[in-house]
Amino acid sequence: MAIVESDPQRTQRLAQHYLIDAAASKRLSTTLGLVATALGFPHAQVNILDDTAQHTISDYPSGEVQTTAREYSMCQFTVADGPLAVGDLCLEERFRVLPGVRAGLARSYLGVPIRSREGIVVGTLCVFDAEPRVLTAKHLELIGQFGAIVEDQLEVMRRTSDLYHSGQSTTADLLSGLEGGEFAAWFQPVIDLGTNGVVGFEALARRVRADGVVERPGQFLSLAEDSDLIVDLDREVLRSALAPFVTWREARPDLRLAVNLSTRHLEIPDGVAAIRDLVIGAGAQPEWIDLELTETRALAAGGEARAAVTALRGYGFGVLLDDFGSGWSSLDWILGLPITGIKVDRAVAVALGTPIGDAVNQALRNLATEIDLAVVIEGIATQDQADRAAALGYRHAQGFHWTAPVPAAQAEKWLSYPEVLSEPAITPAR
Repeated sequence: MAIVESDPQRTQRLAQHYLIDAAASKRLSTTLGLVATALGFPHAQVNILDDTAQHTISDYPSGEVQTTAREYSMCQFTVADGPLAVGDLCLEERFRVLPGVRAGLARSYLGVPIRSREGIVVGTLCVFDAEPRVLTAKHLELIGQFGAIVEDQLEVMRRTSDLYHSGQSTTADLLSGLEGGEFAAWFQPVIDLGTNGVVGFEALARRVRADGVVERPGQFLSLAEDSDLIVDLDREVLRSALAPFVTWREARPDLRLAVNLSTRHLEIPDGVAAIRDLVIGAGAQPEWIDLELTETRALAAGGEARAAVTALRGYGFGVLLDDFGSGWSSLDWILGLPITGIKVDRAVAVALGTPIGDAVNQALRNLATEIDLAVVIEGIATQDQADRAAALGYRHAQGFHWTAPVPAAQAEKWLSYPEVLSEPAITPAR
């Protein structure tokens, strides 16, 4: 992400994009709870700062949304200076005079900046405690990884909010891109942590505009989900992924393909049959494919949903819950639908190496084992996380530690990993 020099008026305007409603604030609270427990702090917040005020848009554990004067906030220093870890706020004058410190509400603080899509700092993710703490570089590294997740979540919320103020022109642009063949599948390998070999790929949507600019899902997915175009987008990505995958399967008949599928397909007449027909028409078999149900839309795990998932299973597809562990809805679905596996959310992967993070990951892994579900942990960013995931019993993983999603021509090289591909190129566009 490009870093743009801040301008007060620009920052003031950008901050308004992130003043989310109560429902969006509640969605952030699950992540904040994991941040607080992983770092061992009792309080966590996401704050948006403009020229005069700090807007707490999500707070753990109180859920309170409030606005305070910027001059009284700790986060003003994180916005100005970057990541900040202070074990004892009472030891430095500029912190000691703050109302929260004087009142005994905060004695230790850990925070990282949150940037907008324009690369400008608009707020912070922070944790704090009424007691002094010993803070290390590992604490800063961990909250930095969580900060990247919060940035992504805020970007999706901003994108959704912007839709309601932009009329239909953006929908027309999305439709134009679909009709113009601008959407395609990029691939991220799924790694066997025991052998370090590739066992499959996840196909992820990318838009490649006529001028060569590559757009990530955060730039178009909310718009698609807010309309019926998500069905067309999913089908186009699947179609694009199957063409190279069928060829790869000739050399690697054990290879699997995972593709995201909106729950909208479960609701429309013949939606699941259309997916089957598309796969068979491309020369593939449903038994080769895992469909990852995204949870971006509310869907009760009963009646029609169960019938649709049962039909997918009957055709031979694997059916996984995506982003598992990031919300209680996952538990409803795992109990109510005949799924074959789960994808563990990257927010849970970030917490690997912390007591609560390891406990959560162990519990998820044990749950999957007990009810005979396949499990993949995504979002692995470091070798240490990969090692810890393996130690906790995970077999399959994916993430930027190996590579960002890449076009088919680059993905094919991963079929020979690790024997041949010793230095994989990581494509900047994620």
